[in-house]
Amino acid sequence: MPKLKMSQTQMLNEFLSIKEETDKLFGGISEEQFNKKPNEERWSSAECIAHLNLIAHGYTKYFPIELNTRKEIGNLSDKQYQTRILAGLFISKMMPDSKLKLHTPSEYQAAESELPKSIIVDFQTIQDQFIHLLKRTEYDELKSRTVRSPVASFLKFQLGELFILHIGHQKRHLIQAKNAINF
Repeated sequence: MPKLKMSQTQMLNEFLSIKEETDKLFGGISEEQFNKKPNEERWSSAECIAHLNLIAHGYTKYFPIELNTRKEIGNLSDKQYQTRILAGLFISKMMPDSKLKLHTPSEYQAAESELPKSIIVDFQTIQDQFIHLLKRTEYDELKSRTVRSPVASFLKFQLGELFILHIGHQKRHLIQAKNAINF
């Protein structure tokens, strides 16, 4: 059973990398390219970003409020955070290298097929929200704090698991979005 490991410093670097990759990927394309679908069954880049925004907004409403108002902790830990076994198994299915295709509930799919590129601004703002929270989270709180899943309320993730899940899920759909552009 997989247990995934990542330090807070690695998490921060992953979020910053996602922001940079997003700027590179979408900076020079038209709205037409952004909304182009490889075929009727596949999502466009725009739909990938809209999906990620919907999921992230679902999680951010469950962020621990008191962490958002706290000062930054200073240096993030290089100590490896490790997921629990079952959470690691679930999270591994969201990673870019997973071959498993999961059904996306309709409330987390883009409602429109033509979306403005401005949704990328929302996506980048969400990255900033996760970075903001990460910079205010003590290492021990990666395990002690939990956030419930907006998709399945019976699922609760440790804060560290949520960071890793969110990073992997975003990277997976950014690859899908890149493939849609290059189709």
